[in-house]
Amino acid sequence: MAKATMRSGDAPVTETPAETPQVESDNVITDMKGRKITLRTLSVIEEMRLLKMLGEYNSSYYNFCAQVARVAAIDGNVIPVPNSEREVEAVAGRLGKEGVAALMSSLVTAAETDDKGEKDAIKK
Repeated sequence: MAKATMRSGDAPVTETPAETPQVESDNVITDMKGRKITLRTLSVIEEMRLLKMLGEYNSSYYNFCAQVARVAAIDGNVIPVPNSEREVEAVAGRLGKEGVAALMSSLVTAAETDDKGEKDAIKK
């Protein structure tokens, strides 16, 4: 059975946190604590394994877990792709509310950007 490894050493809390996460590149966001969260794109096989691992859960839970599984590093500390539900929970615990909020906000921003690009393409 796989073990989840927890690492400590969060970055200090900044004095003036931003309300929305700062996007530094396509795959790095900064949460309200100032932590840099690096995201990965899951391969088809990784997504299939995640589906198999989570079993009969509803789609909202799967989508949340899939986004948490995209976290590749927090402040440079590498996080492997989770192999169990407990490992997904461990990553979510490390992210905390601030990290999850930054992750979800980055998804909304990405969706809005995609929508704008599609609308511009339709106008042409």
